[in-house]
Amino acid sequence: MPIALMVRGNSSIFRGRYEDGIASLHLAIANESGMSNLSYWNATLALGYYCLGDFGKALVTVTASQEFGTQYWLGHLVKIATLARLGRLEECPAAIAAYTAEYPGATASENDWMPFTDKAVLQDFLSVLREAGLPE
Repeated sequence: MPIALMVRGNSSIFRGRYEDGIASLHLAIANESGMSNLSYWNATLALGYYCLGDFGKALVTVTASQEFGTQYWLGHLVKIATLARLGRLEECPAAIAAYTAEYPGATASENDWMPFTDKAVLQDFLSVLREAGLPE
């Protein structure tokens, strides 16, 4: 069931089991039958790659995510952070503008609720968003 795989993938990513989460999300995406919003699933998959430090795959995957739609906040955050990690800071203002167009007044600190089991991973992610220029 794609939905069950998606839930397993999401929870694995936030628990720090990135490889398991990535595998589950790949299976969910491969087996989806038009029931899903691939923007959401690919954004979480991109987060898994980001957390593994595979920023190239993260950027390709988050770009695919946003081709399906730009309404998911996580896709925007992963794109901003990934561009920053790749040293492409000149592209961050446009990515931030796209995020704040969907979510006016958005800030980095409002995402401190994200359910990473390892709070150091969360703090690092938020720090990168701030370095990229997302307002506090």
